[in-house]
Amino acid sequence: MKTFPLLPLALALASQAANLYPLPPAKELGFPAYGHQKTMIVNDDRGGPWRFMATGWNGLVQFQGYEYAGSPKTWNEKWDSKTMTEIGFPLGVMGLARSKKLFMAVGNAQDPTTYNALPPRYAISTDGLAWTTLAGTTSGWMMSLAYGDGTWVATGSKSTGIGEWVGQIQYSKDDGASWQSVLLGERENLIRAFWNGSLWVAVGEKRMTGMGGAFLETRIYTSVDGVRWTLRSSPGTVTLNSVVWGHGKWVAVGESYPYRGTPCPIILNSDDGISWTDVSPLADENGFLTDVDTTMFGFIAVGHRRVIHSFDGIHWEPVYANPTPTFRAVKTIPFAHEGSEIYLLADTGRAFQDTLPEVVKVSSMGIPAHSEARDWKRIGNRLLVPAATGASITVTIAGIDGRIEHSTSARVDEAGGVTLPSRRGVQAVTARTNSGASFSFTVVNP
Repeated sequence: MKTFPLLPLALALASQAANLYPLPPAKELGFPAYGHQKTMIVNDDRGGPWRFMATGWNGLVQFQGYEYAGSPKTWNEKWDSKTMTEIGFPLGVMGLARSKKLFMAVGNAQDPTTYNALPPRYAISTDGLAWTTLAGTTSGWMMSLAYGDGTWVATGSKSTGIGEWVGQIQYSKDDGASWQSVLLGERENLIRAFWNGSLWVAVGEKRMTGMGGAFLETRIYTSVDGVRWTLRSSPGTVTLNSVVWGHGKWVAVGESYPYRGTPCPIILNSDDGISWTDVSPLADENGFLTDVDTTMFGFIAVGHRRVIHSFDGIHWEPVYANPTPTFRAVKTIPFAHEGSEIYLLADTGRAFQDTLPEVVKVSSMGIPAHSEARDWKRIGNRLLVPAATGASITVTIAGIDGRIEHSTSARVDEAGGVTLPSRRGVQAVTARTNSGASFSFTVVNP
């Protein structure tokens, strides 16, 4: 793995993120399912009947989140979980997804006498409470489920003999009534897939053996229709456990097992899903990442004793100080134009809920050139300037990559300030007077 130089803005974000995080421990929720939680989905309808739905080894759990009660009636937080629904997956619920009209879960099965693998199971529901469980129409092992553009995509593998297998993607275009199979390379496991509106990306691993023992090769496939898949080159010999699209880029996370035997967290970035860059932090060792999701202004990733956040997918900061569980899944919902609600599943039969702040607090970056700049103040989109009415102020705005996006001149009005340009996203703003006094700050505008 390699390190990357931090841009000036990224340094500013990192320093201010230290003021946002670490957060106090997240709220733990009652979770009546046991075993290894794998996945969940969230409902961004705050007034809806449930807030998020999670899987346990033996079934599905809906968390209500809010109840309509009181006098006068209002929506109030209510995190008690509803009764767990067992859906008859003897080898666990592996994937969960939803379309506009349907919920679907997938899992695996085996013959209880011979222990031979049976066709995977899938279950469908219109409300998330009453489920119909059926056997799949193709054989194989399912690892996850995703939905996009009318297509359900399940990733996994298929046995081809004792100790041998191939990567497999199963897809359905008729809401699970029938499934078709796409066989991929030998000894591959496809672990997760994501649809961004125009492209599918599926990630996983290939397990190899050689003179030095077992080793891995990274696997990334892309597809425009969920039917025809193309293998893409990728850096490193790592396992990728999850992938997401947001804020104009792909972010994939996973783990690496170098020869010293200690797993390391892995983070890859791509603008197009075809060319990928390793941005894994060199100093972060002894752990792995299992899932990633977008937040209102960035990304959040979870794994072994870690929950981390990034504004740009490259530079990451811990959200909590020394969390103890291994987190298996994370989902988010935008919150009040200031950050995101986050939902976490851990492999200890536990679920957590929290609010992640992402609005960077205004602060001075560096030492002002003149003492008068110490009295500058930003209020909303107004910058109050300790200069005479009519004085010229140059305002420069840089984007997340450090490049100048906008530069303009304004004059101090009778109220003693200037109105800042209205622009979205993360920005580094510098205001400067003709006398050389300057004031800089970083701000996030939704």
